[in-house]
Amino acid sequence: MSDLKPLVDADASHVNRKAFTDQLVFEQEARSVFARTWQFVAHESEVKAAGDYVTRKLGIDPVIVVRADSGEINVLHNSCRHRGAQMTGADKGNAKHFRCSYHGWTYSNSGALRGVPSMPELYSDDFKKSELGLVRAAQVEVFCGLVFATWDRAAPPIREALGSMAWYLETVFGKCEMEVVGPPVRTLGHQNWKSGAENWAGDVYHGGMAHKVVFDKKVVDDSDILMAYLEQLGIHATPDSSQERFASCQLTADRGGHAGWVERMGVRLDKLAFLGYEPHVWPEFISRLSAEQAEFASGRRNMLANIFPNLSFLEAIVTNQGDGLPPIMVLNLRVWVPVSATETEIVNWVVVPKAASPEWKRRAQIAFTRTLGPGGMLETDDFQNWTGIAQMNRGIIGQSIDNDYTGCADVQPSPEPGWPGNVYPGLFTDVMFRALYQEWGRLMEHQTPRSVASHASRAEVPA
Repeated sequence: MSDLKPLVDADASHVNRKAFTDQLVFEQEARSVFARTWQFVAHESEVKAAGDYVTRKLGIDPVIVVRADSGEINVLHNSCRHRGAQMTGADKGNAKHFRCSYHGWTYSNSGALRGVPSMPELYSDDFKKSELGLVRAAQVEVFCGLVFATWDRAAPPIREALGSMAWYLETVFGKCEMEVVGPPVRTLGHQNWKSGAENWAGDVYHGGMAHKVVFDKKVVDDSDILMAYLEQLGIHATPDSSQERFASCQLTADRGGHAGWVERMGVRLDKLAFLGYEPHVWPEFISRLSAEQAEFASGRRNMLANIFPNLSFLEAIVTNQGDGLPPIMVLNLRVWVPVSATETEIVNWVVVPKAASPEWKRRAQIAFTRTLGPGGMLETDDFQNWTGIAQMNRGIIGQSIDNDYTGCADVQPSPEPGWPGNVYPGLFTDVMFRALYQEWGRLMEHQTPRSVASHASRAEVPA
């Protein structure tokens, strides 16, 4: 195999495994991918009041996400401008200012330098505090309650960067006022971040094998339970071939490498029904969504997507909780935080309608823990496979092999549903992964050849 072959084919039908295991490739993507793209850093509900903050990562850099006294949400590099010490080690808190524990330089919650101990003795009159504030993300935007940031001043506005995926995000996170319940759940996984991002971009193919026991036990998405649930709600379902054809669809955005999968009931309902959510919140959904978006969200069983590069979400119906409890919808946000070529921190949030009852919110957290938490039935299956990928392919042979993404190579999108972006009816295809890796390859300096992967340019990260 020639060393001059790119890591990613032009059509992304093959991706060399160095992309998942080589530390030099990882260091390049830190500059070429994570320093140039929008990334999710927090939910707006986590920083409600002035001074509220959480500590996160923007790419590989630690940041403080804080609501300033002005009400603006800032994303600040968690490092003092004086000697680089950490500004705060807390996961969250409330502060009017941040004081460095090393030499005491003090910054407002907007990042401005306010205090320098012994300043007259140390510095001349031309010392400019205004130029030594904490480094801020170049841009910060809130979209449907999701706080995005980027180090790149030239990045397009977030809605433009999301492309057609913005419409789908609105149907999930914009249908009501949402809030995070509980602190984020963190897990350190011994795998590359792309293994998880790819899986959540719509890898339904692995379900029948990796999650066979979960589906056999009808823990999630059981059709008989859902039909009985609709009957209890007084909603009539009629067989409909056109609905059935688009019951399972793969989705790719018109730009940006965003991709996902959606599963709907595949029947015609006589009224809008938002499965797994308490009926008293449905009117808010209808009032906030367009008619087309409400129809798309009605009867939805599952939606899984990855917002390039490393934000994933899953809205999944959990049907069997025991004790005769009705189905409940779990809405999970997840970030694949890059640590090294073969280490990833997985950060999970449970998101719920603010108007939902306390009991429903509690049940949603329990359902998440049982299925997608660190010891959940689905999560442990995936972790085993992702860890195996990283362990088996660090060697000379492993890094000489390509992953195959040629599945349904000639598949074409269908215009029939009228949904934005590209819609591919059916359960299995690799089109989502090709979209993801085409964008990754484009950002990685236009298909970096394997022979020069170790000579990545040291691009300056925008301030």
